Amino acid sequence: MEQMISEFAGLGIVGLIGGYLFTTFMKERAEERKVNMENQKEDRELFRKSVETFTETSKTYAESITSLTIRVENVEEGVTRTESKVDKILEKVGV
Repeated sequence: MEQMISEFAGLGIVGLIGGYLFTTFMKERAEERKVNMENQKEDRELFRKSVETFTETSKTYAESITSLTIRVENVEEGVTRTESKVDKILEKVGV
């Protein structure tokens, strides 16, 4: 009987230690998940910011290209007008 009581007492201590270890393990896992979630939030925020920066930069480049295209078209129109004026002058001169 005494042996049985000491075995049950030993099992109780083992159970308490096991319960403590399990609780500690679960707390650590919860902390790890919390840290992982925070890291994921930071990663998503950084990704969102980089996409916004890329979009803004792309829009700026598109506006620059549009502006340069308009300038080239204006130069082409100016060249065409100059060519026609030169042609008229040459016709008057008779060349």
